[in-house]
Amino acid sequence: MLKNLFTKLSGSSQDPVPSTEPIDGKITYQFQNGLVCYQEELSLGQDEQLVDILMNLELAGTDLENTKLKEIISRLLNDNLLYKMLQVVLISAEDNEIKTEDLKSLKNSELEAVIKDFFSLNPTARDWFRTIGSGLTSGKTPSDTSNL
Repeated sequence: MLKNLFTKLSGSSQDPVPSTEPIDGKITYQFQNGLVCYQEELSLGQDEQLVDILMNLELAGTDLENTKLKEIISRLLNDNLLYKMLQVVLISAEDNEIKTEDLKSLKNSELEAVIKDFFSLNPTARDWFRTIGSGLTSGKTPSDTSNL
């Protein structure tokens, strides 16, 4: 079940195209709500934070084979996990914490760009999500962590 969630989040097997060309490995955003931030390749610390957040995702009884991505994002929103994930991935240009309220006013197209850019900047993340999903669905910790 969770394996399918991570597969849906990680998208197709094709390399994603960033919304804009990275400069010095960073993609900078100036969102319509005034928030200015950037994202870059994840650090080990960010990896750990994302794993902790995803471990809190409650999907018991959810048929992910037949669940649309919108429904999964809705579940992430209901648990405030999507905001927490964005607060890990996005880095404020002013070196302050990005507030949940700022993230709530992002446009859908802006969120879509951030997600696509995430996989563009972190090409191994697709495999990483699949590996985590496999481990969670089997109830075991994956022994092959070469993609993490």
